[in-house]
Amino acid sequence: MTDPDTYGQHLSKEDTAKRVVAAELREVDPCGFFDKTVLQTHGQLVTLGPAQFMATCEAGIVTAASQAENSIPSSIFLELTDSGPAYSDADKKKDVNGVAVYDETDMDDACKFTVTLAVPDGSGNSDDSGGNTYMRIVTQGFGAKDHNAANCVAANETVNSVITHSRDKKLPRRTDSSSVVPLATTDPCSLIPHLPQGFTVADGDWDMHSGAAPYYCLFHFLRPGASTSKYADAITVSYSLTEEYLVNYGDVHEQINGHPVKVQHLGSSICAVDFPVGNTIDANLPGSNLSDSVKRFSRNKVVVTIHTPCDVYKEVASSAMSQFGG
Repeated sequence: MTDPDTYGQHLSKEDTAKRVVAAELREVDPCGFFDKTVLQTHGQLVTLGPAQFMATCEAGIVTAASQAENSIPSSIFLELTDSGPAYSDADKKKDVNGVAVYDETDMDDACKFTVTLAVPDGSGNSDDSGGNTYMRIVTQGFGAKDHNAANCVAANETVNSVITHSRDKKLPRRTDSSSVVPLATTDPCSLIPHLPQGFTVADGDWDMHSGAAPYYCLFHFLRPGASTSKYADAITVSYSLTEEYLVNYGDVHEQINGHPVKVQHLGSSICAVDFPVGNTIDANLPGSNLSDSVKRFSRNKVVVTIHTPCDVYKEVASSAMSQFGG
């Protein structure tokens, strides 16, 4: 394991450890926790890939139940998250081979579990909390409506796979994934050394956002000529997934670096700039008979969002597009 890049900033031991956890989590492939052989015992596996957020994976399976209820496949959704269990009562928690598992099922048409993950913390050991890192598992559509037992069977199979990977400290890696997710392993804070000319970051005046949300960075910068943090402004960088059919900026009359972008004015002084990066991530698998109207929900683009003072959004977004693509 290499030390995380601090971009010339002096960080505390605690913040450096957060950087290590965040970097490790960007390397984890959520789809690698699935056992395709087990998934296919439920029916035809038709989709497999990230959904909704960067640190996720969803398996879509055509089951007897999904065919009877509607045209939407049954689903198992995995999410790496730093949001702990909603229910911490003793009766909701169980220890499975040394791994804490929380049963958070609170609906009659879905089954939900949260599993703690052991993630390297930079000390040469694995922190069993992973810096408060968890895998959330949600299953839906495996049984008839209002009959949740089949959902929980599918959920427990996936829980067991997550536990095995965590216990054995062999988390699946992005480098072994069949799905290429743009920017999945790229640190959003890597914009710092590529800010517009003359912009500087006050030493220590930044937040790398720890835990299992490693796709967010906030820092304060000084404009040319400013000398103290009294005059600092904030920039945030984040990545998200957006369904491809929604990423259409052709009607937005704004271009930066020759590409259309979406610009929103948030109040009087802060602007948000969105731009897509990389190829479409198509989670649809060959041989699927899903309709095109259903398949489109499994095609996503990675979108970078920059929040910055409006008077410099063009300069900052231009630097971000040069760094991240777009």
